[in-house]
Amino acid sequence: MDLMAEANSAQGPHISFEELIHAAKTSRAHATVCSARHEDLCRSITGSPGIENDYRVVLVDCCIKTTPTDLRSLVFSSGKAPDPNKPGLIIFTSGSTGRPKGAAMRRYNVIAIALAAGWRNNIGPGFTSLQSLPTHHATGLMVNTVPTLVGGGCVEFTSAKLDIPDLWDRIRRGNITSFSAVPTVFIRLLQHWDNVLMELDVKEREEYRRALCSIDQLHCGSAALPVHVSRKWATLCDGRHILERYGGTEFGNPFSNLKGMTFVPGSVGIKNPGTESYLEGGDQGEVHVRSPFMFSKYINDIEGTRKALTDDGFFKTGDIAERVGDLYFLKGRSSVDIIKSGGYKISAIDIEREILEHPKVQEVIVVGVDDAELGQRIATAVVLKEGQQSLSLPDLRDFLKDRLSYYKLPTVLRVVPELKKTNTFKVPKLLLKKELFETGHTDLQYWKRDKAKL
Repeated sequence: MDLMAEANSAQGPHISFEELIHAAKTSRAHATVCSARHEDLCRSITGSPGIENDYRVVLVDCCIKTTPTDLRSLVFSSGKAPDPNKPGLIIFTSGSTGRPKGAAMRRYNVIAIALAAGWRNNIGPGFTSLQSLPTHHATGLMVNTVPTLVGGGCVEFTSAKLDIPDLWDRIRRGNITSFSAVPTVFIRLLQHWDNVLMELDVKEREEYRRALCSIDQLHCGSAALPVHVSRKWATLCDGRHILERYGGTEFGNPFSNLKGMTFVPGSVGIKNPGTESYLEGGDQGEVHVRSPFMFSKYINDIEGTRKALTDDGFFKTGDIAERVGDLYFLKGRSSVDIIKSGGYKISAIDIEREILEHPKVQEVIVVGVDDAELGQRIATAVVLKEGQQSLSLPDLRDFLKDRLSYYKLPTVLRVVPELKKTNTFKVPKLLLKKELFETGHTDLQYWKRDKAKL
């Protein structure tokens, strides 16, 4: 990519017609490079409104399991190098809070991110990163793949569709330096351990566990890792914890837990070198970030770019965090994770963390739903663990009453079979809020208002 004069934007293999149209129109794409498998889809948008007149499709052959190219045969142009300040890469945001936006990354940014991540994670020859995240999103590409390749390491990709038994088998074979995943993947790995691997004989089970413990770095991002999952994982890995971090497509990775740091439950770590940041309210508030690792603009969206930045160039993340000493703790998105109920500002993430400690609960989201009296009610949707049949709102509140202040207790509950996720395993709360709570459902449980404290 960095040797080409044009900007590139990777797209996922399961992209739909509408998603492809949006990406091509937003980036004003002149061509799509694809394999024969995606040729019909890519050609189908030709001539559509908003698509460039010279748009074309370029086919490439699949190189998997073919003879490697002799590096001595490669010829590089000796002409003028591409401008490092011009866009070299366009990464589309996940779309979990709205229509995906195209974040343009300067060529300089791409190299700066790779070098910083390589230094932070000690990447070099012999370093093997097991890659389970999509490479058309920021973490999969800019945190896991590019830094490993720039540092001289090896990137090994898991199957395109998440296959937990296959992933455990790969872990068992060893020779993995780093594994990075979202909370959903770590949760499902633990489920497979409990439900399948624990049934093996001790010797075979220990092979899996020893191989897991041999992984030097375990990283987690994109969403908060439940504390009980982190603790259970540490028990499995002889006390070694998953390293949580915080970042975003537009602004890189400002906070990280680093190898060797003392584990603090719920913390996303300390400020990374080379990054400027502040919390709008001092020790608590919206995170603002400025660094060499930032995007340059939303492609072809001047107004969107202007609204995203402060006058002095800090990106307004929309995430609320708290600083305790040198450590940072995320409280959630200001748009959906901060609930205003009865005069209180309440973090949905804090409530979710405690609900996940309930022995019946597998997954949870907490959102605020409109209420004429309180402003917002605290509503929660839960997925129960396998074998569990029901959960009542009084029982849930009784479990939480010694863990949360009374005004943080849920007043609406819905038990659902699953929580929909994006292709990066993020829960699109804004969409689910409407789907789960704002249309008529007969299975919604309400806490009677005459029993609620105000």
